Amino acid sequence: MFQRLLALSVMLLIADGGFVAAQERFELAVPGSATRSAAELTASTLTITNQGKASAYSRDAKYDAPGFVAYSSTTLRQVIRWPSKGSGTMQIGTLTGFGAPLFRPSQMQITRVGGTPPPPPGTVPPLPPGGPVDVNRSYRLTNGHLGPGRSLASDPAGITGMNLTGDIDAHSWQSVAAGPGTYRLINVALGDKFSLTSGAMGSQPKMQLTDLTSKAQLWRLTPQGTAFQLTNEALGPGAALDTDSAAPNTPFMAASSNATGQSWTLTKLEIEPTSRYRLTNEFLKAGRSLGAHASGATEMAATGQLDSQLWQFVLAGPQTYRITNVALGDKFSLAASTANPLPTMKPTDVTSNTQLWRIVSEGITFRLINESLGPGFSLDNDGAAPNDPVMAPTDKLTGQFWTLTELPDPTRGGIVGSWESLQVGTNQPQGARIDIQNDLSFRITEPGNPDRVGTVQLVGDRLIFSYFGGTTDQFRVTLVPNRVDFQTMSGIPTGYYWQRTTGRPFTPVPALPRLVSREVIPNPPLEPATVALQNTHSNELWVLVTDLRDPKQSMRVKIPPDVSTNVILDRDAGARVIETWRIPLTGIEEVREVDVPPALLYDMSVYEIAVLSVVRDRTTNRGGGRINNVIGAPKSVGLYPVPPGNHLLDGTLDIYAAAKREENTGAVRRIDPKKWEDVGPKGDSASPVR
Repeated sequence: MFQRLLALSVMLLIADGGFVAAQERFELAVPGSATRSAAELTASTLTITNQGKASAYSRDAKYDAPGFVAYSSTTLRQVIRWPSKGSGTMQIGTLTGFGAPLFRPSQMQITRVGGTPPPPPGTVPPLPPGGPVDVNRSYRLTNGHLGPGRSLASDPAGITGMNLTGDIDAHSWQSVAAGPGTYRLINVALGDKFSLTSGAMGSQPKMQLTDLTSKAQLWRLTPQGTAFQLTNEALGPGAALDTDSAAPNTPFMAASSNATGQSWTLTKLEIEPTSRYRLTNEFLKAGRSLGAHASGATEMAATGQLDSQLWQFVLAGPQTYRITNVALGDKFSLAASTANPLPTMKPTDVTSNTQLWRIVSEGITFRLINESLGPGFSLDNDGAAPNDPVMAPTDKLTGQFWTLTELPDPTRGGIVGSWESLQVGTNQPQGARIDIQNDLSFRITEPGNPDRVGTVQLVGDRLIFSYFGGTTDQFRVTLVPNRVDFQTMSGIPTGYYWQRTTGRPFTPVPALPRLVSREVIPNPPLEPATVALQNTHSNELWVLVTDLRDPKQSMRVKIPPDVSTNVILDRDAGARVIETWRIPLTGIEEVREVDVPPALLYDMSVYEIAVLSVVRDRTTNRGGGRINNVIGAPKSVGLYPVPPGNHLLDGTLDIYAAAKREENTGAVRRIDPKKWEDVGPKGDSASPVR
């Protein structure tokens, strides 16, 4: 595992003036012909010029393949897979709108002719001054002149202004990467069909129809300490977005300076769909938290370590969330309506706007607004004891200012933190350090090798590593306090284990993928298999078919010599986990699909009835030495694990030979012979194992 390399073939570099990509130039030529094209490659774009016509493609990680990085164009309906080594041939795919594109190799050979090569594989981009601009998030734009009380906004007609901070859509902006270091600024309320457009010096920017060829819609965000200066490509670096010093403080393009009106703060709404939050408000302070009862009623209860006081925010649409409670699970969502202004947990209904909430920032706190009630009502709590939660008319009230405190997920706590890899037996360090964050992103650091980053999942006893770049590893693990022991999926020890490190602080990993969505899709179910358990041995066999899902629901079968007994066994089909991850610094989105193997559902403990004594009738001549009774006792043969999924097929199984081959007589499950006295040759009829 520790020799895997993460191929981050093209990364972002940070330079003065914003985000600047490493840039390379190439010649594309068909061998033996005069056909020539030129290509220019950056971290975010690929431009191919043929006979003076340029075709632009944007970075699209979901089509990456081993040895290739992908760029796509919805306009051209094409995907280009570019060889990460910068030579050879590219692959060309067609976007049909139905399923994955089919790729074919290009005839053109690639030759690098100039430019700055990208950093080597494994290089992780540094954080830019003032913090990253995450193209996957919405921001509120305020400046040093007017402070957080007024935000850049747009009305439905596209007229911009510095309005009192309030409505989250009109005051929310997204930065869409348009080229090296440039962005289009999109207003959430108007959508991506409109972009912020600069006019002449001294004019007020307006929202106009998006024009991919217009420099007036391209903006640079230049870090200035913790803030940014916004300049426009049409006017150049000599002009920056500012606000008029006189009311109504209209935004306009002014000569670049150190004026506070040109110092813009981008406030991001930090709601993570995989995190758990405690909700407290400014009226009751941290001593009371929003909680939910099993009945669905909500309350402001004394703060405690309770799942009923932990909440998750599930993205349901543009800027809207469903709010679920950890104790009740995702089958119930927080709801409010005109019929019942008291917020209550209701069965989740994805079609109901009574369960949709907007999270509006109020400085360092947030306001919670329900879609069915509109912005005129906010989540508050009754001013009189017991301070029950209630939807109240929106006002500047402390009960409507909520703090969302992110808390660790204990189900992940077993693997979150810093680890080092040690050799089994010698306990000597192998030199690898593993850092796993709360969002289950990880970095593996090993001397002499590039760092590897990605995400990890703990599914039952399986630890699944998804390396950024497309490769995965799966292991069976045993978690004990401060230690993780590894086996291969077939149960063979790997020879190393992890030990939690002490004395070294956990360092957050910059620019790692963040989970956007996760879906577990079961594979099509498999029909049960009918298996004839055949006894080819000379002694009777006793077979205990153990249902690993519920050992109490197991089956006992007696099989005489040369006899077969049918059992019907369920088969697990496995599943596929589909996750969408985004990398904040680059804006790269990746869809990862991980196959979860079918689970082992049964094992069979096989015993033979060994003869202890034989009773013969020798009392009379008539008896003739006939055998009257044979006394035997069960003797273990072996434990046979029933193959999972489609490895288990209808047919005949020589159960004696199968158990014997396992060579594990001591592994059988213990049985009480007295409980087998009433078991007939067709098995235990009370068993659900058919």
